Amino acid sequence: MGGARLQLLAGRAAYWPERSALLVSDMHFGKAAALRAAGRPVPPGTTAADLERLDRLLADTGAERLWITGDFLHSPSSRHQPTLDRLGAWFAARPGLERLLVRGNHDERAGDPPAAWGFEVVDEPHDVGPWCLCHYPRKDADKPSIAGHLHPGVAIADASGEKLKRPAFLVRRHGLVLPSFGALTGSHVYRGEPGERVFAIGESALLEVPRSRRNVRRPRSA
Repeated sequence: MGGARLQLLAGRAAYWPERSALLVSDMHFGKAAALRAAGRPVPPGTTAADLERLDRLLADTGAERLWITGDFLHSPSSRHQPTLDRLGAWFAARPGLERLLVRGNHDERAGDPPAAWGFEVVDEPHDVGPWCLCHYPRKDADKPSIAGHLHPGVAIADASGEKLKRPAFLVRRHGLVLPSFGALTGSHVYRGEPGERVFAIGESALLEVPRSRRNVRRPRSA
């Protein structure tokens, strides 16, 4: 895309080997704390699980950079001290990991990560080589965009009519839409437009789903 090669990973991330950069979107850290504060029962451990998955991706790729295309924290009530302490300790233990956040709509409400975490925080579009990093997918940029926000997913019907819903990557003429990373974010099933490629994410591999097999609807705004 844009003359450069990206690897799409089953861990809900993309990797750019040339820049040793791991790209993720829509982590929504602190969503569990926000839901519990609103009186909804949510099991603990989602932040730890997401960080463990992120650790595996960094170890598997050897990435030296972490680029997040928006919605790092979920909301103001996500700034729950135990959540902040866990995230702060994780970043403090990785001082050599370069980290960049492109602000998304949830970041505007939740606020930027604490300065001690060492993020470069920018507004969209943010140019990096042949692409621009955005939160909202764009069709009007001079370069292909790598974005998030849609939480794309796909529902695949088997021979019996049962549907399996999985998060997915959208590969468009104008760029790439990343799946949501956070465990509690969910996916919005998406049939896609003609010419788009949709890659469903399995436990350890990706599967390209032909448009004729996508028994789904367009995503709502995240």
